[in-house]
Amino acid sequence: MFKKDKFLKMKYLPYEKITYKTNIPPGAVMMLLRSNIDLTNTWKSYTYTDGNPYFGEIYKNDFTPIITGIVEPDADGSKINVKMKLYKSVIIFLLIWFVPIILVTIICSLAFIFSILFDEGIDFAYLAPWLMFGLGYAIVMLPFKYETRKTKEYLADLFEAEIVE
Repeated sequence: MFKKDKFLKMKYLPYEKITYKTNIPPGAVMMLLRSNIDLTNTWKSYTYTDGNPYFGEIYKNDFTPIITGIVEPDADGSKINVKMKLYKSVIIFLLIWFVPIILVTIICSLAFIFSILFDEGIDFAYLAPWLMFGLGYAIVMLPFKYETRKTKEYLADLFEAEIVE
């Protein structure tokens, strides 16, 4: 069954903003982060080193998120504000990819509508740019959402925290 509220809250862009609430003090949160991030490995690798699940400058896929965060003291421990977004180079590539496709999609959609209005027959070839747009969107969003979902769960477990936003 379709749930309107869940649909409206879906995030359609490759950007996530999450806030964790934990009873762990800020200093201990920072120590947990330092022990789980390998800043020494500079090779782009598909394997983890020393059992650390995250790397400083290492990525498997350009569509995995860059994760940044701020640890703030809170009354009972810490509040961790995390942002996940794409690399700037990927955003530039996506603009180069999507802007022409969007323009062609608009033009072809108008041509499709006019062909129906003026009884010239229905030519579904005008809808082909929608397929390119959907494919490009899926290529970006599926890996991004997959990685952010894994990271959200991992960080919640690491900080023994709950997601509040």
